[in-house]
Amino acid sequence: MPDFELSAHAKEMLTERSIAEEWFWRVLNTPDRKRRGEDGNMH
Repeated sequence: MPDFELSAHAKEMLTERSIAEEWFWRVLNTPDRKRRGEDGNMH
């Protein structure tokens, strides 16, 4: 797992959108693709 935790708000949004927290972590840990944006952040 990454070195951060989901905030209460983030957990609420996952619930509101019917997204399982497991799905969130799976996508975060094994994305289909990544690209560096013009802002320098990884997307």
